[in-house]
Amino acid sequence: MNLSDGWLANHTTPQEYDDSWARIEAYAAQRAPGKKYAKAYNCFVNVNDDRDVARNEAADFLNKWHTMIADDVVDRW
Repeated sequence: MNLSDGWLANHTTPQEYDDSWARIEAYAAQRAPGKKYAKAYNCFVNVNDDRDVARNEAADFLNKWHTMIADDVVDRW
């Protein structure tokens, strides 16, 4: 049974993403040999000369779309 054909990672570092993707590929190779999957990385970026302003703008945006985003999640994103 195929439960999905994709994975949406939330606020992972590039290394965490690579580690998780390797586990997904290994599992997929067992479940569906030869099936190809596209690799993508969702990266949220806000640029401003003032780091604090950029962070606060990012937090406001994330909270509008996701609600109740914790400070550590904002920092990782």
